Amino acid sequence: MSLTSFSGSLHLNHLVLFMLFFLLALVQLIESSPRAYEEALICGNKTASTNDYPAFKQNYISAIDSIVDPLVSTGVVDIVAGNGNSSTVFLFGACMKDLSPGECDSCSSGMLVKIEQCQAIETGTRAGRLYLGGCFIRFDDHKFENEITGPEDLVNCGQQVEPHSSFIGVVDQLLSSLSGEAPGNGGFYLVSKQENGVSAYGLAQCWKYLNIDQCRTCLSDSAIPKAKTCLPKAEATILNAGCYLKYSTQQFYNKASEGFRHSLTGGLLYSSLVFTLAILSRVAAN
Repeated sequence: MSLTSFSGSLHLNHLVLFMLFFLLALVQLIESSPRAYEEALICGNKTASTNDYPAFKQNYISAIDSIVDPLVSTGVVDIVAGNGNSSTVFLFGACMKDLSPGECDSCSSGMLVKIEQCQAIETGTRAGRLYLGGCFIRFDDHKFENEITGPEDLVNCGQQVEPHSSFIGVVDQLLSSLSGEAPGNGGFYLVSKQENGVSAYGLAQCWKYLNIDQCRTCLSDSAIPKAKTCLPKAEATILNAGCYLKYSTQQFYNKASEGFRHSLTGGLLYSSLVFTLAILSRVAAN
């Protein structure tokens, strides 16, 4: 090896280390956000074929790169990268509608870093879902706009039990309100209930690719019954292919007036920087 090539290799290694340390610091900062905590990461077990991998990798990078600005600006993004063949990538991302623009920016930045754990770039993993407390991202090799539920759906019941005798009844009322109001309210609703000294808070959001009837089905026929299986646990989160639902004894959401119904001024540069560094560190490491 020549001195020049050795020096270049050493410089590249230093660059990779810098990127990785910087990303680690960013992840720690992101995770300090109250809504950027991880609910679940679900990676598919299929990878692109040797022939499909180069195009699939490029389509994935293109799709991920395209979500940053529209996601922070509008709270939702739906992208198809490719020409419809086996290397095409379908991607959807959304922030919860109660998030402020800054919170959406922070949460989406966390998604861009954490979804890389599915290794779509390194190995060609063909599908992945990431649920954070305030946002969601999914990529796949097929259209999924009509998927209400799926085999990867999860039910996360909390550890603590609420001993008050009125709690189950309060949560039942809350869940009924969520399933009744969210479908006709743009697929989103948050509500609180108080009775006999017991408080419960709930949020439901259907992903934009579901229509009103599909949203109602996702909540009433799937998410609500699943949530009730967690009672009398003090908290439960339902992660379906088409919708998200959570109840808790603690208020975990923002007021509706602070969300995407008002003007947006997000930090797009922050999300773009996180994404760029994540991709560069992966490429440089290879």
